[in-house]
Amino acid sequence: MRVRELVALDVASANEIARLVRLEWDAGNAVIVLDDRLPQAGKARLIETLGVHTIVTTFGRTRSGLHSPPMDEDDAVVIATSGTSGEPKGVVHTHNTLRAASLATSAALRAGAEAHWLACLPLSHVGGFGVLTRAWHTGARLTIHDGFDSAAVNSSDATHVSLVPTALARIDSTRFTRILLGARADGHVALSQRESGLPRRHRRLVAHQRCRTHRIGTAARRRTPWRDDHHGWRKRLARCRRARPRSTPTRR
Repeated sequence: MRVRELVALDVASANEIARLVRLEWDAGNAVIVLDDRLPQAGKARLIETLGVHTIVTTFGRTRSGLHSPPMDEDDAVVIATSGTSGEPKGVVHTHNTLRAASLATSAALRAGAEAHWLACLPLSHVGGFGVLTRAWHTGARLTIHDGFDSAAVNSSDATHVSLVPTALARIDSTRFTRILLGARADGHVALSQRESGLPRRHRRLVAHQRCRTHRIGTAARRRTPWRDDHHGWRKRLARCRRARPRSTPTRR
């Protein structure tokens, strides 16, 4: 039986990362997107801590040399987080979880196949990676940028975008039908609709990024990773402000 690997994608191009994610999923592997801003020492530490099997760079594919347990069949992506201690940890998202989250968020935003999503957040973070899966699961058009650039965002013809609060003031928000806004570390939306200056008929601010990580917690994969296998995303989004990380890793 083929071993399902955790493959680290150490590539600068966001479009290439998206292509590689689909390739690895087709091969039955799970992926982790390495933050391009991390120094090499930080990437190496993350690879060792999370038990990566294979590293893919622009120069090819290499084995990590680590003897790590295989991934489970439904595992899709591991999102790295420093947690509260500063130690690298990983949150395991399954294909079922990503599909449920994508469809529930899209339904809440009334964004279906007719939408055009712009991915301009780092794909190594849940907020950026979620834009990819949201578009893939709904059949929406997808444009991917290599990071946030206000001029590029303002010139895009996308209808939907996911942003962090600090980026919101740097763009013309009226260009978009919906903006999915990230939350603070405590799970609250950083800006109210009135404070942000967004026209009510154009915007719907949803605390989505922190909600997911608060609900499922964090853990190093070498021990027992957290698994986000729950459904009922509509209720979970509503409970986001009350959600807190669990203190003991569990496998569901």
